[in-house]
Amino acid sequence: MGPKKGGAKDAKASGSKSKEPKESKDDKKKLKPATSINVRHILCEKHSKKEEALAKLNEGAKFDEVAREFSEDKARQGGSLGWKVRGSLIKEFEDLASREFSVRQVDTIFSVPGNPLAFLQSRLWLRYPALSLLAAVACLLPIAAVVTPATISVVLNQDVTTTKGTPPQLYFDPNQYGNLQTLVRADYLGPSSDTTRTAYGSALTGQILPIPASQSNLTYVLDFIGPAVRCEPASARFINDTYTAYRSQISQAGVENEYHYISWVPIAGKKINLTGATGTTLDVVSTDAAHIYIIPNTSVSGPIYVGGMEITSSVDHFGYQDLLDCSLYNASYTAFFNFSHPQQKIDIRSHTFLNPVNVSSDISQWRFSTKSSPNMIKQQAQCISYQSIMEAFGKLLVGYNWNRDGFTVNEATSWNMLSIDWTSRNATQRGLEELFQNITLSMLSVPALTMNETIAEANQVDIIIYRTFNIYAYTPRDLWLAYSIAGAAAFLCVCAGIYAIWRNGGCYQTNFSTFIRVTKDEVLFKYISSNDSGAEPLPKDLAEVRLMLGG
Repeated sequence: MGPKKGGAKDAKASGSKSKEPKESKDDKKKLKPATSINVRHILCEKHSKKEEALAKLNEGAKFDEVAREFSEDKARQGGSLGWKVRGSLIKEFEDLASREFSVRQVDTIFSVPGNPLAFLQSRLWLRYPALSLLAAVACLLPIAAVVTPATISVVLNQDVTTTKGTPPQLYFDPNQYGNLQTLVRADYLGPSSDTTRTAYGSALTGQILPIPASQSNLTYVLDFIGPAVRCEPASARFINDTYTAYRSQISQAGVENEYHYISWVPIAGKKINLTGATGTTLDVVSTDAAHIYIIPNTSVSGPIYVGGMEITSSVDHFGYQDLLDCSLYNASYTAFFNFSHPQQKIDIRSHTFLNPVNVSSDISQWRFSTKSSPNMIKQQAQCISYQSIMEAFGKLLVGYNWNRDGFTVNEATSWNMLSIDWTSRNATQRGLEELFQNITLSMLSVPALTMNETIAEANQVDIIIYRTFNIYAYTPRDLWLAYSIAGAAAFLCVCAGIYAIWRNGGCYQTNFSTFIRVTKDEVLFKYISSNDSGAEPLPKDLAEVRLMLGG
């Protein structure tokens, strides 16, 4: 082994012979590029040991026996299986044996399996394609386990199942929908807290409240009977009566204000109850149907008094023609429910008004209906539940809005909190009917207002359940090809590593400069500090020493 530094003379090598003949150029040419060099040495601590080992070799002793007796180098006694890295040493040692390299270049050759960036640290890879190919295989082999599975395509598949189910369905139980007096008397007092809360929640959000669903993604259709309101323009006679009542009420009170929104329900003896002074929100006096009257926000004009004097013409009553009459009806619904987590979509496919419904505060007919038929009891229970929803609807609307001296006052109404276009009669009409529909369907969100499990089991409906799952698709041939190539390359590297161990007589660390420093080779001793233990970093002066392996 002969290191050189700059233009320095060849250093003497230590090994199995004390002197090595200088190689001629002809000798170097004899080393063919494909020749595999097996380097063996005996590392002796003292010169006397070296002479004794040489003597035994000259007497014909076997090299292995002399090495086991005298060598201080423990590397040839074993080491870990080097896999590809050990296999590459065959080619690396062959190149090192026939050419000169700096220590820095040797480090680069041995470090490339663990550091692919070593390909960029030297141009020597361009001169040795076989060595470069083997190093490239070591660097690229792990990619086979990363890229190939990632090429598997994922397809979203949907499974559609039709089955029977028990989604929420309305069940009109007066005890749940209404606040009833049933101990001493049999009276209807008002809507229950569940009914009121649901009506206000739907009205203020402007949508149907979330309905429970047994599956994340499903659809079904419900056909059911429920309450509805039908809003129509009031008759010309009723509009005129309303205007007359308005003038009379204002003139008698001498109020200096102007009303912009008015809603009321008839009370006993007074069909036109403009101010809602009694706080009544349900019509229990009309015999044809329960009514609620609304004059929307269209700048109702009428007689305005200042200091007791009328300052507007008695004929200025435009705005009253927008008066709407909303009546309670029994209606049939066909609704399509589509749940796609986390959203719900409900489409009312058909909505037909069947018959008007009048109501009463006296519920004794239902309470004490022991002799009535089941159908009659069901109709009476339905009517009480309807009027509870109708009164909750009325609580949102009944009242008035008036302006006086530049400020506006709302009296007992939440009309301005609703998502309704009040600027025209047609828009208001549609908005009020849709609001009542939303309130009716929102009752499905409250378990107490729907069928219990026993009743629901007897009224099952068809539901369609959608389940999605991933399907992993790939071409087996491509996968087998990729892994077979990777496996074959790994197997060849293992074989090369085993062969390297056999040819080299042991395993060595891939950092060649560390090997040199740890062995404290006698020739290189002058380049290595006595305090150098072989730890990083590599000394700069040693990094530039040039090496050539000798056989």
